[in-house]
Amino acid sequence: MRSHRRKLGYPFVFAAVLACLVGSADVAAQVGVPGVNPDVLRLPDANPGGRLGGLRDRVERDQRRLQRAVDGALEELAALPPDVIEVADETAGNTLRSFTAATAPDGSTIEKDVLVVLIDTAAANRLRVRGLRLIGQAELPVLGKTLLTLQSTGDYPLAAMAADLRRLNESARVDYNHLYDVAARVPVAEPAIEKASTPDASDNASANASETRLRPLRIGLIDSAVRADHEGLTGMEIVAQDFIAHTGARPDAHGTAVASIIASALNDVGENSAQLYAAAVFFAADGQAPGATTESLIGALAWLAEADVDVINMSLAGPENELLGSALQALGGRQLVVAAVGNNGPRGAPLYPAAYDDVIAVTAVSKKQRIYRYANRGEHVDFAALGVDVQVATPVTLATAGWREDSGTSLATPRVAVVVAQLSGRAGLDHDAVVATLQTRATDLGRRGHDNIYGHGLVRLSPESAVVD
Repeated sequence: MRSHRRKLGYPFVFAAVLACLVGSADVAAQVGVPGVNPDVLRLPDANPGGRLGGLRDRVERDQRRLQRAVDGALEELAALPPDVIEVADETAGNTLRSFTAATAPDGSTIEKDVLVVLIDTAAANRLRVRGLRLIGQAELPVLGKTLLTLQSTGDYPLAAMAADLRRLNESARVDYNHLYDVAARVPVAEPAIEKASTPDASDNASANASETRLRPLRIGLIDSAVRADHEGLTGMEIVAQDFIAHTGARPDAHGTAVASIIASALNDVGENSAQLYAAAVFFAADGQAPGATTESLIGALAWLAEADVDVINMSLAGPENELLGSALQALGGRQLVVAAVGNNGPRGAPLYPAAYDDVIAVTAVSKKQRIYRYANRGEHVDFAALGVDVQVATPVTLATAGWREDSGTSLATPRVAVVVAQLSGRAGLDHDAVVATLQTRATDLGRRGHDNIYGHGLVRLSPESAVVD
C-alpha cells in the first residue's frame, strides 16, 4: 500500500469529505472523524467570548486542519490511475484467454499488458493494485505462495506498475509473463489436442524416506502435451495435467519426443514401473511458434512438488524471470530440476531455468562426443549427454509418424534426469550429493576439468558403459 494510503486510508477520506464538504456535525459524529469532538460542534452562537469563545476557536482550527488534510488527500487520489482494485475482493474465473505478444525492454517476448506476481498467501489478501485487473489467481500451498495474474487497464507503463507492486510488498516477486521456447527442432502437431480434464495427482503427493526407496520412481516433465497412446510409451503410467491459460493449439510433438527418451532410458536402467507426471505448458497462438508462459511454468512446478516427484525435467529455455527463480528456490531441494541449456549457439546469452544455480544444466553431444553446434555455452553448463541424431517418438498426426531422428539440448536433458531420479529416489541423495556423484561418474570432455562447453563432462545412463548411451 502506498504511503498516502497508510496515512489516510479509504474510511478516513470518505469521512473527511462528508464532514468538511457537507459541513454536518451529525455526519461527523456518525463516521467518527478523528480530532473533532461532535459535542463541541453543537455550540450556540451566543456568548462568543470567554470559555465558549475559546472552544469555538479550537473547533475552527480543527476544521481548518481537517480541510487541509482532505484537500491534500483529494489531490493524491486524483493523481491515481482510474482503476484501483483490492485483490482480496476480486474473483478470477481463470478462464482461457487469447495471447497477444509484446516485446520487453530487454527484447524478450512477453504477454502484452500482463504482469504475474508470486506472493505469500497471507500478504495477497492485503495487496492493493493500481490500474490492474485480476485475470488469474492460483493458490500454491506447497510453495506457501499465491500466484496472481494482472492485466493493465490503462496507459500506465507496465514497468512502473511492476515497480509499484514491489514497493507495496518487498517479499512479492513481480515480473512480465515471459514466453519460453522448446529447446529442440520439433514441429507442431496437427490437428491440435483440445484441453481436457485429467487426473489430479494430489492423492499421491507425499512419501517418507523409506517409501521413497520402495515406490516407483516419479519423474516430472514440464513440456508440451504427451501422446500417451504412442507405442514408445507403452507400459508407462502417465499422469497428465494441463496448466495452459490461453486458447490456441496444444502441440504434443516435443513432449512426446522427450517422454519417449525418458521411457527408453528407464528401460535401459531397469526401472520398468516408473511414473511420469506430465505437465502440459506449451500452446501455439495463431501465427506463432509454440511457447509456454511464466504463469504456466509456476503452476506446473507447484503441481509436481505436490506430487513429490524425484526429478523435474524442463526441456525448455527462455529469459530470466523473478517468479521462476523464486519458485525454483522455494522447492528447497525437495525436487531436483534438470534443464536444457538451450539452442541459441555458442555466443548465445545464458538461458533459464538452466542458468539458475540450483538447476542442473545439460548440453548435448553426438555419439562421437562432439558438442551440438547450436548448444549454448557458459559457466553454468553442468553436464553433457547424448542429444544429437537420436531416435524419438513422433505423434501419428505428423507426416513422419512413428519415429524420427532429431537433435537438441532438450533431448539430452531427459537422460540426465533419469540418472538424477535414481540417485534421488533410490539412494535418497540431496541436490549437492547428486551433483557430486554425477561429477565422479562423468567422463571429462574438452579442456581438463569443468569448462563452458561440456561442463563436468559426459553423463551416461550406466557408469560402466563405454559408449555414449
